[in-house]
Amino acid sequence: AWHTQAGTGFTELTFDGRLVHRLTSRLSVVAAAYGYRQSNAPRTDRCPAPEAPADECLRVREQFRTLAYVSLRGDAGEHLRDLALTLSYQRHHEARENVRPRSAVRFDWTDDVDTLGLALAAATPRIRLGEDASMRARYGFDVYDDRVSSSAQQTLTDLDLTLPLSRGQYLDRSLYVTLGAWLTLELKPARWLTLRSGGRVGMVGVRAPEDRASGTAGVRDDFGLAVGRVGAEIAPTRELSILVSVDQGFRAPNLDDLTSRQQTGPGFQFENPALRPERSTSFDLGVQLRLPFLRLDAWAFALLLEDGIERALRGADACPPNTPQCQASRVHLQLVNARGLGTIFGAEGGATLTLPEDVTVRATVTWAWGEGPDPSGGRVPLSRVPPLHGSVEGRWRHRESGFYAAAVFRWAATQDRLAPSDTADARIPLGGTPGWATVDVRAGWRLDDQVVLSLVGENLFDVAYRVHGSSINAPGVGVMAQASVRLWPW
Repeated sequence: AWHTQAGTGFTELTFDGRLVHRLTSRLSVVAAAYGYRQSNAPRTDRCPAPEAPADECLRVREQFRTLAYVSLRGDAGEHLRDLALTLSYQRHHEARENVRPRSAVRFDWTDDVDTLGLALAAATPRIRLGEDASMRARYGFDVYDDRVSSSAQQTLTDLDLTLPLSRGQYLDRSLYVTLGAWLTLELKPARWLTLRSGGRVGMVGVRAPEDRASGTAGVRDDFGLAVGRVGAEIAPTRELSILVSVDQGFRAPNLDDLTSRQQTGPGFQFENPALRPERSTSFDLGVQLRLPFLRLDAWAFALLLEDGIERALRGADACPPNTPQCQASRVHLQLVNARGLGTIFGAEGGATLTLPEDVTVRATVTWAWGEGPDPSGGRVPLSRVPPLHGSVEGRWRHRESGFYAAAVFRWAATQDRLAPSDTADARIPLGGTPGWATVDVRAGWRLDDQVVLSLVGENLFDVAYRVHGSSINAPGVGVMAQASVRLWPW
């Protein structure tokens, strides 16, 4: 039987173009443009919202993304190897509507973000320091300028009266600028040892005007950053590698964190102009084994999060003025900096076994566990940490004919360790996201270098499941056939 989840479905159009002009044998100019056009996409968790009438819907009428860039790529000199000098422009346009027929009201929001960017990345040649010793440096800088226009209006549909609101989802004429420079060094003192280090310094500037009618404070902040990383790769044999690293992270609050008012999965979220940057330190340990019949990867990590930005529950009396959507929501949220250290531990691994007759079997597994301070006291699970999950895939290929076939078993355990904001999130089932397992198959035939035929069957047993934190159930059983034909050999 056919079944469709309510609040899903949309139309989309994509396009792209790319031109390459070769200046020399090792240096080219690349110009490209990419576009994405999505229309009439409902917010599944808000179409309708929990406990709302069935005819209420928050819908993204337009989500348009356009990216264009010109880039100089290749080798441009002795110390400009692997050069990528890129000038880019990007526009993100979004128009949303929240229709509430029984209240005879409709809200409309329109937001545009224009981003101009300039980035440079290059490397030095590898410098020989001895028979097995060498060194190489990579360096670069980047500058991005984001400018926001945002507006909103309320329409009383029974009176056909439209009233502009004093602010949109964001503050109109907001500005967000990031700039930074980075350097990484790779030193190989011996054949079996590679040392890596690097750092980045930069600034983030935020400017947003106040809006007194809605009780919105202006933002004028500058954040400086300086982070680094060190690591080593030890290869006692050609088949075995051991990798260790320590990385520092930095994320300044963005305009969405500092100024936005919007419906999120857990409820209505409003701004906090006093947010501070969050910082992290991660520790990674990995092992890679490469044998003729077996490839093995195993990783473990620990991450310490300081001043982590998280959602805190608020009462209805904390809703900003002139924001009826906040008052009408059952849950009210504000981003805050956690008072204490958040921790995330995890591990992942994968193994690929090559068997006779061109048969390969690959298995993967991933686990993560997170905990942080609760704004109201104590410690709680971090939000939307994925459950234990993995996959097993078997594949066979017939070299002479070009035919191949594969089957994939994917699974995830139950995730019932929920943050306080998760328990209020309509996208997460009551008590947590149930575990699931599903089977996909695919087959294909490569006739030659120009023609490939393929057939894919997904979710063969029509399992109803969803990825933890998603508002959309995965598609049911499906079949897709595809023919790929390359008309020109070059």
